[in-house]
Amino acid sequence: MSRPNRFILPPAEKSARLTHELEDVPSGLKKDHAFGTHRMVYDPTLPLPHGVYGLCDGHRLYVQSVSDRRVVSWLNIWLYVISLPLGVIVLVDLFVSRTPPIAVAVIVSIVLPLAIFNSWRNSRRAFTKFIVFDRDSGLVLFPKARKWPDFTVPFEKVEVYSMTMIGKGGAHFTSHISALARPKGMRGRRKEWFMMENVHNEIQLLEQWCFINRFMDRSHSDPVPRESYFTWVDVHWFIDQGLTLDQIVKEKGAVIHDRDTGWIDYPAKLPPPSEQDYLRAESQARGVSLEELYKIHGLDKRGRKKETEEDSIYW
Repeated sequence: MSRPNRFILPPAEKSARLTHELEDVPSGLKKDHAFGTHRMVYDPTLPLPHGVYGLCDGHRLYVQSVSDRRVVSWLNIWLYVISLPLGVIVLVDLFVSRTPPIAVAVIVSIVLPLAIFNSWRNSRRAFTKFIVFDRDSGLVLFPKARKWPDFTVPFEKVEVYSMTMIGKGGAHFTSHISALARPKGMRGRRKEWFMMENVHNEIQLLEQWCFINRFMDRSHSDPVPRESYFTWVDVHWFIDQGLTLDQIVKEKGAVIHDRDTGWIDYPAKLPPPSEQDYLRAESQARGVSLEELYKIHGLDKRGRKKETEEDSIYW
């Protein structure tokens, strides 16, 4: 059984208060479209993604921050940077029947196990840092990172842009979310890598950014449109329960996501969303019947995966 993920979300009170004494920061982009860097511009006519990469209850959307030690541990990176090249030296010396320098051997024997231990320990930590898009307050919380304190800015003071960097192996796509305001006394810009490992090109990034804009637009009564049927099902489960992620953290200390069930571990009155709930929402969003959707996904009349000849040999 796989170990569940734990999410310790910031209290809702943090993203409900605007940071005092903010000063505007000019955008780092001189043009919307420059070589290798493109600003994402929200267009309400564009189609939305099936879901958003974040925890959402209809009140707040929590997007994981790269400054979380569970995501990126700079200590571990430097431990590996130090130990791996030295480890190669030791192996080469042993291969040619030479005794490696004692100092090098000692460093490798200490630093590499420490790096492996830290990797194991970090894999068991809870996720604790999130960029919070608060629909109720219209604010965005940037978490504490290195020299930066945590602070909130109006949603209008946030921009997202893609970056294509040329390096070993060709072009590498990445993306950033940037605050166009900062607490007085700070220098530079507060930026985050945006949705690492989930967004791989500009189209996916623009879809996610359009979803966030739609979510933060309080002129819509429903925080999530049916078009984004995966997140729509999740959010309406919370709405039907009269529950928020903030309440769960205050009651349980963390949101615990069970990888085996694919849902949070919480003694709720309603059962967690089922595969049929997602399929029904998708059929409504796409304007097709369930039977037609089953055919599209290769499911049988009960909405289950069809048994193939390859599957049947195991029965």
